[in-house]
Amino acid sequence: MSLQPAVPRQISVQSPPQWQSPQQWQVAGTPVTQVLPQVPQMAPLSPLEELGPPPKRQTENMPTPASIANQKEAYSRALDQQLESGAKTIHDQKTQALDILRNAAEEKKMKFTMQIEEEMLQKEFELDENTHAQIMQLQQAAFQQKSQLEHQASQLIMEYKQRFMQEQMQQRLYEQKMRQHQMRETMQQKMKDVSAKKAAAPPSPSSPQVSMPCTAAADMGPMLQSPMY
Repeated sequence: MSLQPAVPRQISVQSPPQWQSPQQWQVAGTPVTQVLPQVPQMAPLSPLEELGPPPKRQTENMPTPASIANQKEAYSRALDQQLESGAKTIHDQKTQALDILRNAAEEKKMKFTMQIEEEMLQKEFELDENTHAQIMQLQQAAFQQKSQLEHQASQLIMEYKQRFMQEQMQQRLYEQKMRQHQMRETMQQKMKDVSAKKAAAPPSPSSPQVSMPCTAAADMGPMLQSPMY
């Protein structure tokens, strides 16, 4: 809505009355023309004549210079008052028009400010939604990665425990084999020692043959062939 300032009201100023020249003055509705006195011509003396009536007054029914000055002063004051009043009216109209323009501008500024604030709030709301959605996606991705990490860690821990148990079992089997190997070496060494002593000593005809080492070896056979864990 566009508002236009009010057009200043036309102020009419009365023009002063037109002064009439002496030739145009009227008396009782009849134009009066100026009669200039004629210079008498020198004539020969003649007998005395009657004077006759006095000449008519040429300034009769005319305003005097004093009345003209007074009337001029009155009209001048009236013109000054009309000028002052007209100028005041124009200034008042200008002030009123400026007030209307300022009010319209303030209203437009308020509407524009409200529109900008609404747009700003809408953009902030959309930005908050986008930020929340991105954070949710990031949290979901982190949760999935943590789940995968937990699964991998669980698998690695389980594999480590299984391999550790296998390692312990293999170590126990190895230690058992070592003990069996040492027992075999010990038994074989004892059998060699007994055989060497027997070969070095002369045989006695009355003494029976000793078959203990063979019996001992036969007795140890099942134990040496026992299954390994």
